[in-house]
Amino acid sequence: NVEFSNLNDEYTITLRNMVGQIVGTERVNVNGSNVHVMNYDNLSSGMYLLEVNSAKGARAVYRVSIK
Repeated sequence: NVEFSNLNDEYTITLRNMVGQIVGTERVNVNGSNVHVMNYDNLSSGMYLLEVNSAKGARAVYRVSIK
């Protein structure tokens, strides 16, 4: 789940494996607060990078563990 709080923009969420390959990309429009549910049940357990980019140019990257 990706939680957005008090934001208004279009976001691109990209999930990459640890060698940089994209394993999933989703777009979400946020108006206020929102929880976006991502379903990647088919992925192997391990570490991944979750990148969130706004249409206005803001960027955040998180390391996540999938069990």
